[in-house]
Amino acid sequence: MAATYNGYTVLSLKFNENCTETYIFLKKHNVRDQSSATPKDRTLFIQGLPPYTTKELLKPVFEKFGKVHKIILHTKLNVKLEDKEKGTSNYFGEKPKGGFKVGYIVFQNESSVRKVLEHPVSESLLLTSFKDKNQLNIGLNSWKLEYNASQVDETEMKKEIDEYMTAWDEKKAREDEEEKNKPGEEGWEVVTHLESLRKKFEEDKQKIDVLKKSRRFKPF
Repeated sequence: MAATYNGYTVLSLKFNENCTETYIFLKKHNVRDQSSATPKDRTLFIQGLPPYTTKELLKPVFEKFGKVHKIILHTKLNVKLEDKEKGTSNYFGEKPKGGFKVGYIVFQNESSVRKVLEHPVSESLLLTSFKDKNQLNIGLNSWKLEYNASQVDETEMKKEIDEYMTAWDEKKAREDEEEKNKPGEEGWEVVTHLESLRKKFEEDKQKIDVLKKSRRFKPF
């Protein structure tokens, strides 16, 4: 029988048969601002995923319930999906933090979501049955990957910096050109004053014409 807590379905998860279970919390993804990356009828939102969880480990687990279209993982809540998908700098910005993860499982069919939510908590899901632990990004393998990722490719970094600076220079040039063509406050005051003088001049001309016609024109 499926277990629920605070609006979430609770599932038992084990790394393998010999490990103690941990619990993850799932619910059907349904938010006000919908994204094409996570269609609400085919997407599960998950909290409490262990730090060692990867897309590669999760996919075979959830494909027991149906074909998985894609998996998205975050290390924190409230990450914009479009930002996650388009990627960021490889060398600058905030580094990803460790800890428990949240994620989205997007299935090919709606029925798969229902099957997961009906799964009994007493039947633990096994993350792996790999005999070759070298395939897993944990322990020493995880440290190796972290070390390799920390090494900087100077050529690639210089290329990224050059591309960023070129884009920034182009943006600054456009802004300067727009600013140059935009009249300032004093410019508007001058234009307004000239319009006022022109209007007064036209009014005076009309008065003079009237006085001339009435033969009462006295310039001095």
